[in-house]
Amino acid sequence: MSATSRSATIVTEPTSHRRGARYALITDPQGNVWELLQEC
Repeated sequence: MSATSRSATIVTEPTSHRRGARYALITDPQGNVWELLQEC
């Protein structure tokens, strides 16, 4: 299930910020901002 199907809003699409890693920013329905990190 995707974040947007659960009423989250994408602030920043997944973006590579360094080799082997990327991040995205989303807001949840309460307005909290979440930073999602993934190392590849």
